[in-house]
Amino acid sequence: MKSFAKDSGVIFAEAVTFDEGQADCGSPGLLKPIARYASINILVRPQGSAQKVTVNSRFVETRFNSLDYSSTRVECNSKGVVEERILSALGPGAPTPAKWQAVPTREPSSQPAATQGGSKEQQLQELQNTQGLSYEEYQRRYRLIMGQ
Repeated sequence: MKSFAKDSGVIFAEAVTFDEGQADCGSPGLLKPIARYASINILVRPQGSAQKVTVNSRFVETRFNSLDYSSTRVECNSKGVVEERILSALGPGAPTPAKWQAVPTREPSSQPAATQGGSKEQQLQELQNTQGLSYEEYQRRYRLIMGQ
């Protein structure tokens, strides 16, 4: 675990290795995969008398090009295995996804959630539902919404 922000309900882990069973990085072609790491955000928010848990992940593979000695990072698509294991470790009553799908690691809108209007609660809910954000980006947006 890299960090835990109690006030925002975020647990962040990074530099976790993964294999083909957990994410699909596509064919490397002539490049050689030399490293794989994942970063995981676990968001815990109150929802009525229960807690809502959201698991976001980002998988990256680094590939080496022996022709020009360069390296390239490739975004990989999660297969949902890591996320499902985390949710099942929480025990009975934890949300179980029916189907996992790849999510973009960047917000499609050019504006951060906090500048798109709405009440503070709506902005926090939108931020909570935004998948694929790094811990730093989540914290930046959270502080912007909260006026910090």
